[in-house]
Amino acid sequence: MGYITFAKNYQIMKKLILSLSLALFGIFSFAQIEVTIYEIQGQQEHSPYAGEIIITQGIVTGVFDIGYFIQDGDGEWNGVYVYSSEAVTVGDEIELSGEVVEYYDLTELKDIVTFEVLSSGNQLPAASVLDTWDVNDEAYEGVLVKVEDAVCSNANLGYNEWELDNGTGPCRVDDMGVVYSPVVGLSYSVTGPLNYSYENYKIEPRDENDIVILENLYFIKGPEQINPEKTLITVQWETNIEATTQLFWGYTPELEQGMVSLAGNRVEHELQLPGVPSTIFYIRPFSVADADTTPNFTRPYATVSNSSGDVKLYFNHKVDHSVANVEMAVWAQNITDTVIHYLNMAQQTLDITMYEQESDEIVEAINSAYNRGVQVRYITDNEGNNPALANLDPSIPVFYYVNENAIMHDKFIIIDATSEMGSWSITGSLNHTINNLGWDYNNMICIQDVSLAKSFTLEFEEMWGSDGPMYDEANAKFGSEKSNNTPHKFLINNIPMELYFSPSDGTTPKIKSAIDQALNDIELGIMVFTENSLGNAIVDAHQRGLDIHGIIDYVEYTGSEYQYLKDNGVYVRDYVNPDGSQWPDGPVFHHKYVILDFIDGSANPVAITGSHNWSAAAESKNDENTLIIHDANIANQFHQEFYQRFNDLLTPVAVDDDTVTGMNDAVVIGYLENDFIPEDVTIATEIVQLPLNGEAGIDEGMIYYVPVAGFIGNDSLSYRIYNIDNTELSDTAWVRIEVGENSIDELIENTFSIKATTNINPLSLILDIDSDKNQELLIRIVNLTGKQIHAETISVSSGTTTVQIKLSSMARGILFLDVSGDGGRVVSKLVL
Repeated sequence: MGYITFAKNYQIMKKLILSLSLALFGIFSFAQIEVTIYEIQGQQEHSPYAGEIIITQGIVTGVFDIGYFIQDGDGEWNGVYVYSSEAVTVGDEIELSGEVVEYYDLTELKDIVTFEVLSSGNQLPAASVLDTWDVNDEAYEGVLVKVEDAVCSNANLGYNEWELDNGTGPCRVDDMGVVYSPVVGLSYSVTGPLNYSYENYKIEPRDENDIVILENLYFIKGPEQINPEKTLITVQWETNIEATTQLFWGYTPELEQGMVSLAGNRVEHELQLPGVPSTIFYIRPFSVADADTTPNFTRPYATVSNSSGDVKLYFNHKVDHSVANVEMAVWAQNITDTVIHYLNMAQQTLDITMYEQESDEIVEAINSAYNRGVQVRYITDNEGNNPALANLDPSIPVFYYVNENAIMHDKFIIIDATSEMGSWSITGSLNHTINNLGWDYNNMICIQDVSLAKSFTLEFEEMWGSDGPMYDEANAKFGSEKSNNTPHKFLINNIPMELYFSPSDGTTPKIKSAIDQALNDIELGIMVFTENSLGNAIVDAHQRGLDIHGIIDYVEYTGSEYQYLKDNGVYVRDYVNPDGSQWPDGPVFHHKYVILDFIDGSANPVAITGSHNWSAAAESKNDENTLIIHDANIANQFHQEFYQRFNDLLTPVAVDDDTVTGMNDAVVIGYLENDFIPEDVTIATEIVQLPLNGEAGIDEGMIYYVPVAGFIGNDSLSYRIYNIDNTELSDTAWVRIEVGENSIDELIENTFSIKATTNINPLSLILDIDSDKNQELLIRIVNLTGKQIHAETISVSSGTTTVQIKLSSMARGILFLDVSGDGGRVVSKLVL
């Protein structure tokens, strides 16, 4: 910003003609290449027409968000993908021209030049019925295929892909058209065009009708714990036909307590087991009808504990308490001390999973716990930044997870896991890095509940590979190797909570389900948002009429949902730091939370937080943890955080200015030049403290200052800049002015000078302008409030030009004359 001083096509046509010539040549040349899809595919991996413009025809066999498949005959080599956005429907016969491209070995058509729908409602080519292993064949790329009587052998290959096998070898099913949750062990028939991406062939079902379960008996709704109690476990499930209600159970995965069943057959099933508080049960529910049995799996379930159920939520930056309706959220100015406070509580065990560790203070607290006899176990990622671990007591075992394609991104701490009143589970978005503990925006939630702590411990020990003090690398499981092996439903101090880990537990569908059930309001604060299914869920919620606001950082990531949400009318903002910078020049919005129906009185307020970014990697590859909390108080505390952050993004930032001028000389300060104005925000400004030794006015991004006659020294004024849609969103700054003995004209050479005189009758201002060159000058007259009362642009010639301005209609008092051009600027005070 600073102060403003003042001082006394022939080639284009050739290119256009050449471009038109090339374009016409292209049109006439590609018009001659009319080929079939069979010829485009060329019976080989890469098309012989790659890079050429062709014309072809086909019937649309599948339509997806980013393109569609067409086919012009049955069987191999007769299908191709079109990467374009024409409005087509399955069954349309189309003719198009475009470029043949090999996109990472997928033959596709793109950059469509001409397009026509020839007819609609046509019968589709017959789907090629294949063994699962035969799906992995270049000949069927782009072709409508079908596999029958194939068993789901893996329900989670990552990225919402799953696996089928009919005994010949596996094939993949993808989610381009529908996100589906298969059940391992069930037999399916699946139909869809065959895609190729990331070195794998994938069937793309167009909707749920393309996925048919072939079993006589199966779960419509899988076994799930409902209404957790201290002395009772209740499990429900639903089958497609009437069947028995049975389960095996025990206190260990061996199900040593035997079987329990109900008499009779039914579709909706429920069984209850008596229990004791703070206990994990292992249960294997199933149903039988004639010779058929449902697929069945052993899962752990937890009873309600006798713990206090205290829930403490912390933020590391200021929150807005004006929207608190239950409890004012806590923002810890030094959240490192808060972490250490909890670590110091450990008396028996301390288990930590943390992606990165840079805090020597936290490591010192861990060492102190170990020195007082606490068993410490630590899991981190080999890719994370962990310099502080060099100071960890060498007797403390640290397991570094190594995987080039995935990371251990968990952030949870378990303190005294088996202590009824001393156990704490700590999670949130917070890494123990200098930035995350300091200027980045994060949350940390601490819960005193032994059932929850035991469940976190199950996850920890699956990655640790042991329930002992030392890890077992050979038995350790991370990423896709992990199983769904923890309880998910809890009742903590009468607050229903859910706990999920990735990638084993299907976390993203759980988040989507919560969004789908929201009725009124959604606020989301996410560092990385690239997960399509959640983007669609937010857009669907917006279209249902929900009031949605969002903050997303890292919008430059490939596949970010940010622009998609904006294009569909969702009010989301790109996180920008207060000075307009982004990482690494400023803090990161590192949160991963969403709050649903948080307004006071809502039927089902929900807050979701943890380590899980909304990305395919978080769902499918990385180790992550997520809490879903059904509580108005916690949701409102997150709302206090979000309200502050969102308003921060709507608040202009004023930055102090320094300038100099000479005795008796006016100066113009372009105070907005280093201020930060958020995108899409309209601002207004005002002077809030006038100078003591001069006069000042403000107008259109300029402050005009004139010192009192004969004054030499330092003066200052203060201005306020505010959002006109919410005047409370404002900032103030100082302008400091040094008035020296020398005239500013003696310091800076100007290309013009002005002599101003007034004429009494008629009342007018006479300006004699001496200019060194021909130029245009803008003449403006403003009052002390910044109101412009005259403006005109004149042309002056080298030499002297006289201009007369009528003053009869102008306000009386102190005015500023502001004359500016490309040769400088002159400001002077007028007294009328």
